[in-house]
Amino acid sequence: MHLNLRGAQLRILACIMLVLVIFAGVLSGWVPVYASEEQNLVLVNATDMRAAILPPVLMRLNNATGIVESVPYEATLYNGSRITVAATTGSLYNRPYIGGYMTANGCQPNTYCQASEVRAAISFPGTNPSSIPSGNFLEGTVNLQGEDNYWNGRDYAVRAAHVLYPNGAHGLVADMWQTCEGAPYGLVPPGCGYTPGATELMAFILVIYGLPASQVIYVRIQTTSTAINWLYSYDGNTWMQYKTFAPPSTFIRALYLGTRTIVPGPYYTAFYYQFGVWAQTAFQATFNVKFQNPSYYRNGVWTAIPTAQSIWGPHTFFDETWTYSSATWYYVNAAYPNPSPTVTFYWSGSTLPENVRLWG
Repeated sequence: MHLNLRGAQLRILACIMLVLVIFAGVLSGWVPVYASEEQNLVLVNATDMRAAILPPVLMRLNNATGIVESVPYEATLYNGSRITVAATTGSLYNRPYIGGYMTANGCQPNTYCQASEVRAAISFPGTNPSSIPSGNFLEGTVNLQGEDNYWNGRDYAVRAAHVLYPNGAHGLVADMWQTCEGAPYGLVPPGCGYTPGATELMAFILVIYGLPASQVIYVRIQTTSTAINWLYSYDGNTWMQYKTFAPPSTFIRALYLGTRTIVPGPYYTAFYYQFGVWAQTAFQATFNVKFQNPSYYRNGVWTAIPTAQSIWGPHTFFDETWTYSSATWYYVNAAYPNPSPTVTFYWSGSTLPENVRLWG
């Protein structure tokens, strides 16, 4: 009897060890990454086979202990608190940036108009993730402007982005800022006050493992009567939501397109639909960031941006006061097979000039 019990115990122990080995193999891709893009990372293993075995799990790396912790879906703010940018900066980020913008074409007879959704396919063809410096990242971002129906001078910046990290992981960004233009030129002060200011209302990153570095990911921003939704897709047909956020009640439920002349203003024009590439700091390496078919959903129809032109970081105004970036990523150029609504930004020995027609 004693021998039989011992044998049963050994069999049970062997089964437990086998389960643990299999479980460890399934979870082998769940290695936490610390990326400088955000402080709190929300991670999910997106290898399709593993996802079929285990449901997605939201996790966070506790930088104090190095332990990966489960976190609620809504733990999305930087360190649990909002960021407020100093009024004197005038830029949401101090990152090297170069990109493009939608011109007024598509909003006739006006120079600007509204859409309920936007989308774009972003990829990094021919880019070796290991060429990205440690602690840095490479990001293709789509930037939209929103407005307030109550506070004069209050605007919003809404972003979706695809990020490539040095270890080959991919990230999907959802980001929303609230800004106040202030009265920097002696104008009648807007309802939000005399002093320009910007507050990040929400920041979220979904980090994905197990995909090739060249993976095309479609990102999409969708406005509804109650929320803003961020979605992604691998083929442009099957969409998965990775973030939803309820904006302030006075946010106009739309995303703005085209351009708007602002007088007075440092650049005289606000660019409502922008796209581009940036990093935490500029680096020299062989990389490509490709945008395909940046589009908008308006009047029940998806339409690719009819005409796009290039822009540098300090001129990425989305209202009278605020830009997305304060710096230009020099020595980044672009290939644009006009008239196709496609552009690839790449490291080069020369810099893409501003206001170059990318297509249209």
